[in-house]
Amino acid sequence: MITVIIPLYNKEKSILDTVYSVLNQTYKDFELLIINDGSKDNSLKVVQSISDPRVAIIDKPNGGVSSARNAGILNAKNEYLAFLDGDDIWHPEHLKILSASLSQLDNETVGGVGTSFYKSNIKEFDESKFKEEKPEIIKDYFDFMSSPVSRFNSSTLLVKKTKVLKTGLFDENLSYGEDVEFWYRLFSDYALIYNKTITTIYFVGAENRSAHYVMPLNKRFHLFDYKNKTASEKKYLDKLVALILVDYFSQKAYKQVLFIAKMYFGRLFGAFGYLFNIIKKKMK
Repeated sequence: MITVIIPLYNKEKSILDTVYSVLNQTYKDFELLIINDGSKDNSLKVVQSISDPRVAIIDKPNGGVSSARNAGILNAKNEYLAFLDGDDIWHPEHLKILSASLSQLDNETVGGVGTSFYKSNIKEFDESKFKEEKPEIIKDYFDFMSSPVSRFNSSTLLVKKTKVLKTGLFDENLSYGEDVEFWYRLFSDYALIYNKTITTIYFVGAENRSAHYVMPLNKRFHLFDYKNKTASEKKYLDKLVALILVDYFSQKAYKQVLFIAKMYFGRLFGAFGYLFNIIKKKMK
């Protein structure tokens, strides 16, 4: 019923924990596609040691995470697709909770369903954080995503393949923010179902998180068109501008900070307004 897609690149130390968090799901009706994206370490050998008929491995030359996810989408046997990064961890109930919304994904207005996550240096799930909630349909995706509160990420999202093919695959020219750009297109056309149940660990100690180095501008999602946009969509774009500025500033990439500030000079008031809301949230 569900195809799970894991892009794999140089994660020999973490990939088994990730894979077994899938194989240990209480929901069993899935195939697992591991897309080895030209790993230079022993990642491929590690996953080849797994003996489970639900697991299939696609070995391809390195093309980036978007290329790997796209290979998974195009080779998926099932109509419903769940993504998981090669160092994150699912709670055993993750797919079960997502599967409860599968029938709603057949509605022509709905594009995907996501759950919540939390960041951790530990790969053991904190059960005190797990409390099953009821899903809700988000009427205004951009207003919803403009909040300083973390919503979902790539490792918590389940989508319908036919709708992804209509709106377009992941942009293979992007290496950072490629997931945000993908969601932007998908949920511009379709509604999001959101379940705030925390079902995923975003492992901050990952082996090759892109946040560990300065991403060139031409490789990240940063070109935003404000023309003819709704107020909530402009607010959401202001948030993205703010996050880019903070990211580059924290990495002392001041040339990129000045470039983005100049590019979106007329929207800096909105961007700084978002940052002010983050500060207020942290002070509470």
